[in-house]
Amino acid sequence: EFLEIINLICKQETPMGTEYVPIVSMQDSIDLNRLDSLGMIIFFVWLAELFQIDDDEINIFIAAEDYTVMALKAFVLERCAKSFTMEEFKELAKQCM
Repeated sequence: EFLEIINLICKQETPMGTEYVPIVSMQDSIDLNRLDSLGMIIFFVWLAELFQIDDDEINIFIAAEDYTVMALKAFVLERCAKSFTMEEFKELAKQCM
């Protein structure tokens, strides 16, 4: 489910005119080859908001420069203040995205 959440956010933030290629592996990276610089910023804003992670904590993850989905999931699980079901996420995504 985490991979599905990441794909939904990335697809939303993919630059206009660019076809989104879904992430299929936890070893894949979320980087400037997938999103432009604005998309990367917004991606991390979404993550902080969705999982209620403090901006300073997000900056720690960004500084580590390991943007694999696996590293991101471990980071989120350690720091998330909120969890939700996939259905709750999809409903939130409809409202916000």
